[in-house]
Amino acid sequence: MKVFTGQFRSSRRAGSAGIIEIGRHASDSDEWNHLIKAAWRYQWIKNPTRLSPELKSTLYQLTQGIPFCLFRLMELANRYAISSGQEAIGVDTLKRVYKKEFGLIRDALSALRTGNTQGYEDLMRCEEVLRDMNGGNQLRELMALARSGQFRGEAANHLSAYVEDAIVETELTTRERNELAKLKQKLQERGEIEETQKLIEGSAS
Repeated sequence: MKVFTGQFRSSRRAGSAGIIEIGRHASDSDEWNHLIKAAWRYQWIKNPTRLSPELKSTLYQLTQGIPFCLFRLMELANRYAISSGQEAIGVDTLKRVYKKEFGLIRDALSALRTGNTQGYEDLMRCEEVLRDMNGGNQLRELMALARSGQFRGEAANHLSAYVEDAIVETELTTRERNELAKLKQKLQERGEIEETQKLIEGSAS
């Protein structure tokens, strides 16, 4: 839309048959569940797998609810599974294909995972930390930020989004991945606790 609305000639040609704008879906929406079930049926491999909760979660993490990314990921995963002789698509296959093939799209998907941090000056450091997440020092600093008790409410939720992005985008050991997953859960709990407290205080007043 941003590309074509800048010039009347281009927008007239592009919109001559009408415009259908497909946006981002929420992970728990009926539309997204229908889409992933439809996409998962297209497994052109010898050993198709069942759609498990872990696979559903991974598909959303990697595509952020964008239909194009979902179907592109499935296409590339099928190609990889066939060419490698693996003949099956699992969580590791999806992540491998995402990191190898999605290229510049990963920057946009990473931005969607982390959200808008404007207004949270204490979180702006996370952007610098995550510019080179493959470095051990940067990962340790992110973990230190997540462990600190200074993040509550919406700030904790924003930091949780950065942790989730690090899990998806970074080459991690099993120990590091498990530790980050625990930190993410703690941050989400901190966010929920403060939001609940606000509701209680609001109803009391």
